[in-house]
Amino acid sequence: MKLKFVRVKDTIETKLLINDIEKEFDYLVFINRLISGEQLENIVYPADVTENEKNEIDSMVEKINEVIAENNNGEQ
Repeated sequence: MKLKFVRVKDTIETKLLINDIEKEFDYLVFINRLISGEQLENIVYPADVTENEKNEIDSMVEKINEVIAENNNGEQ
């Protein structure tokens, strides 16, 4: 599963890419896929996202993936 970020005016919207199919971001789908052990893959950024915004998002995704990995290791 990938996250895709799209700048719309002054905000950044989030989309889900599941098997290369773009879908509107849905927290329930997102959380259920994380609970099932799926990690986030490379993020798709628009060209106009700043380096600072990328770094903040990358940090968030890294933390999410760490928690998912820890939980999956604890279940085995």
